[in-house]
Amino acid sequence: KNEELVFINEQVKSIASNAGFEPEVGMKYQDYLRLLVKAGIVSMPEGVSEDDFIEQRASQRLEIVDVDITERKTARGTSLLTTTRLEDGGLVTVSSDISELKKSTEKISVLSNAMDKSSAGIWVFDKQDRFVFGNAKFHENMAVGGITIEEGLEWSEYIARLINAGIVIPPNGVAKEDFIKERIKVRSSIREEEVLEAETNIATFRLSTNRLDDGGLVTISTDITDLRRQNEALERLSSAMQEVPNGMMLWDKDDKLVFVNKFVNQVQKKRGIKSFELGDTWIEIQKSMIKDGAIAIPDGKSEKEFLKERSEEHTSELQS
Repeated sequence: KNEELVFINEQVKSIASNAGFEPEVGMKYQDYLRLLVKAGIVSMPEGVSEDDFIEQRASQRLEIVDVDITERKTARGTSLLTTTRLEDGGLVTVSSDISELKKSTEKISVLSNAMDKSSAGIWVFDKQDRFVFGNAKFHENMAVGGITIEEGLEWSEYIARLINAGIVIPPNGVAKEDFIKERIKVRSSIREEEVLEAETNIATFRLSTNRLDDGGLVTISTDITDLRRQNEALERLSSAMQEVPNGMMLWDKDDKLVFVNKFVNQVQKKRGIKSFELGDTWIEIQKSMIKDGAIAIPDGKSEKEFLKERSEEHTSELQS
């Protein structure tokens, strides 16, 4: 209670010895702190003198009534100091090195911030299927449905909330309870990855769920609503192009066949030659047509010369 040192354990003695000083029983707290400062174990704030710093710390200790927990950066790393007022008025301080924990926490913080910037929803349930993490996009999507998901929530209750909010709709004729039981069964069988599409009243999502090393499950949801609409529009266009009474063939940037309509294949069939295959290059198809007699090489020209001219004409058409 007189701020005199009465006990110090071997670990602290070892740290002090390695720093070049030896704390002695009976020395004042201010003298002990000064040794720590001079040894570089305790760092002072910029612009504060050694005497002022020691006086401030001593005053702070006098104000401790019960327990004071302080995080301190030292030359050795980061320590967590827990100082407790004893019944006789003295103070006992326990120092824990949290340097590695601090580094891990900072890494987790960086990772969490990065995931919060993602346009995809990301959430994690632990091996007991309890909610442990959801990024900003996940909580944003939940808020649209008027749902709050808290840490520790069981997956069965989580999916029940989605169903009650109309975000997830069980198949016709399947009761909510049966749907949840089946999904729990499916989730428990996931060994590596499960990928599925889910249509909700919010959007259409592609859900990719992966088993973590610790047994938990992480799910990443990507909004594919616009992509789905584009695909549906392309399918309608493709169907319409199939019915056009003219031959239509589409090529990609690498001159590979990506579409051929029924009219072209019907003509090929009448000629008694095979249909064109998607993925064939333009030049491969020209060679095939020459071989099948669908294209005749003019007299006086070799196949190589003819194909070169045809290729140049084809390139010129694409550029015009």
